[in-house]
Formats: sequence, structure tokens, C-alpha cells
Amino acid sequence: TMDENFIQQDYPTNNKRTNADPTWGVGAIQAPEVWAAGIRGAGVVVADIDTGVRGTHEALRDAFREENGWFDP
Repeated sequence: TMDENFIQQDYPTNNKRTNADPTWGVGAIQAPEVWAAGIRGAGVVVADIDTGVRGTHEALRDAFREENGWFDP
């Protein structure tokens, strides 16, 4: 059971920002300006620690490297 002192009421918000567009962060990090400067990220390895990665997605399939393991220095 849950102690009623820890139950909190939900309140509506006026947050009009939505992350429905999966590319919303591209502009937020000013990627177009970086690309215009000729920096394209060639050779960069990006890590994602997530069980929900679909390596067959068109944006990933040609460079996806799956490795199931962990690192503990």
C-alpha cells in the first residue's frame, strides 16, 4: 500500500512545446551552422546505451555496430 502523504495531485500544464518532430534537436544544437562550416562528423563513433535501438532503420543500417556487453574500468 501507498502512504497517502506521498500521493500528489496531477495538474494540467500549458507546455505547448512538443517533441513530436524527431529532428527538433538538429536546430537546437545549431547543426546546420556546423554542417555549413564543412564539419560533417565523418569517422565519429556514437554510442547509445539503450535496448530500443533498431539497427535496421534507414538512418543507421549502413553503419550500425551492435555489441552486447558492458565495460567496467
